[in-house]
Amino acid sequence: MLIAWMRAAGNGMAVALIYCGKLGSSLEWRQLMLTLSAILFAIAALGGLTLAVMHFRAGGKTLPPTSLAMLHGTLAAVAVIFLIVGIAAMNGFSAGFSSLAVVALVLFVLAALGGAYMFFGKHLRGQMLPSPVVVIHGLAAGAGFVLLLVYLFARTST
Repeated sequence: MLIAWMRAAGNGMAVALIYCGKLGSSLEWRQLMLTLSAILFAIAALGGLTLAVMHFRAGGKTLPPTSLAMLHGTLAAVAVIFLIVGIAAMNGFSAGFSSLAVVALVLFVLAALGGAYMFFGKHLRGQMLPSPVVVIHGLAAGAGFVLLLVYLFARTST
């Protein structure tokens, strides 16, 4: 049984994930990490979509809330860590770079670079976010999310 507990904590969000039960194999551990990664990416995507809508509704002339941008980035970063652990859990990266999970990871890392540029290079300096970077960031993350879901559903159906 997986229990996810979230509560507001001061300036940010505290997230505690607890797995109750015995994992029988490294395959189950891998599946758990990949599933948690997908769940966290889905939550981060909702935050990212909210940020993008706010950006384009304002015509790119105002900055989105810093707290929402930080929560979005933090959730996505934790999801990337879970994805790396899930990929490395069984055979490491020896499955090859043709794996959809690895391709998804590459896309998420590219999206993270764009997100870090927007947050640290623009947002924190009070500069407007470049709309093309917002779009490319979202497309890369969205494509990575779709590939991760395809990989997960293909693995569970076999």
